[in-house]
Amino acid sequence: MEGQNLTIEVRWGQGRFDRLPDLAVDLVGLKVDIIVAMVTQASLAAKNATRAIPIVMVGVADPVGSGLVNAIARPGGNITGTSSMAAEVVGKQLELLKEVVPKVSRVGVLWNPANPVFQALQLRETEAAAQALGVRLRILEARAPSDFEPAFATATKEHTRGFSSWWIRCSLCTRDELQSLRQRPAFRQ
Repeated sequence: MEGQNLTIEVRWGQGRFDRLPDLAVDLVGLKVDIIVAMVTQASLAAKNATRAIPIVMVGVADPVGSGLVNAIARPGGNITGTSSMAAEVVGKQLELLKEVVPKVSRVGVLWNPANPVFQALQLRETEAAAQALGVRLRILEARAPSDFEPAFATATKEHTRGFSSWWIRCSLCTRDELQSLRQRPAFRQ
């Protein structure tokens, strides 16, 4: 029971990936028994902070490609966990958008350069799908929720009609804001 035989030390980067290495070092300094790291960047920070403490990665897109583990079947080292395979899904999402809106020719993509490891994987998959579907991508930078409004304004000005967001995991709290922006007339045509 927590407080009796279990203590949970929570650290959160608040959407700032640059904070993750210090937070991981902090946990190592506390001599925790295990580190549970959500998403790729947090898992990489934990891996760089310790080779001794077991790390459970959660929701990592490509653990092998990102250098976290040697292989899915036998990860090796002190890391194990789950993979979301989310990078492979974004191409399918673009295919689905094209099926639902067959005339879409320009699709905006929110890109968070603060999370380059995961986002680069998704960008490669999206670019491949876009090329196969004859769709042009407009990559729009959005590091924080305050960047959504200018990104959507740019997309609207450039007559972008479809939109894809890779922000889901790092900004669930902004889902309503994104949905509100997507409901604008330019994106419903």
